[in-house]
Amino acid sequence: MEFKELTKKDAQLRLSVELDKLRRTGGMAQAEADRVDKEFDAYKRLFAKYLTLDASSSIAWEKIEKLPRDAVSIWKSTLPSNFAFTKI
Repeated sequence: MEFKELTKKDAQLRLSVELDKLRRTGGMAQAEADRVDKEFDAYKRLFAKYLTLDASSSIAWEKIEKLPRDAVSIWKSTLPSNFAFTKI
């Protein structure tokens, strides 16, 4: 295996390990944990796709549209009022 391929494999493995650690520290109900697992699995697949993209493929910048002003919210404002941060 080439160095570049090994680096990509290592990045995928490290991402998976970190997401698994993050999931375990969540202290969530089972239904919420299952939802988070699905989202993390989807993110792992997306990251794997990103790593396998051909560097010569181009982005069609003209097809990218700006988000509406209200599309992005402040992260803390999305948390429930009783949410408590846990030090890891």
